Amino acid sequence: MKNVLLIGATGLLGSYLAKTYKPTVAITRFEDPVEDWKQYKDINTVWLVARACRKTAPRRDEYTRKLELQGIQNIIDTFKDCHITFTSTKCVYGLTDNSVHKVFVNHIGNLMCHSIPGTSNVPHNEYTAIDLEPLGTEHRIYAETKLAAEEIVKTARSHTIMRIWDIIK
Repeated sequence: MKNVLLIGATGLLGSYLAKTYKPTVAITRFEDPVEDWKQYKDINTVWLVARACRKTAPRRDEYTRKLELQGIQNIIDTFKDCHITFTSTKCVYGLTDNSVHKVFVNHIGNLMCHSIPGTSNVPHNEYTAIDLEPLGTEHRIYAETKLAAEEIVKTARSHTIMRIWDIIK
């Protein structure tokens, strides 16, 4: 996977992807300027699994939303001719712990290696209606951020958006 750039290698999914597929791992962060993203050469696929949140409360707020969306815009501006695979969330359907569907991390890795352009749900496609009404403040900010990020990702030449449920090892 010499031509894949992984953005977000520290979480469960990102660390699995880095260890298993050995892509180029980005050291650049959302807050870094667009010029810093240009250091990665000969990339044809970007795996964007990072998100902006704190480890302590509040984990997500207007600052993290702005930081993440500006960072994603910089990434898309830099890699607009690459295939972008973006991981979104079930929260865009207003779902949190009330709808648990476990999906193995290796299954997601396989899907990322064989990504089909467009938007899909992992593990299933039964949900289609966006409904943020049931969400609390932090989950709502998270879902709104992911939806806005999806729109930015859609401006790339080629993209895959995966709305993922509950990742397990």
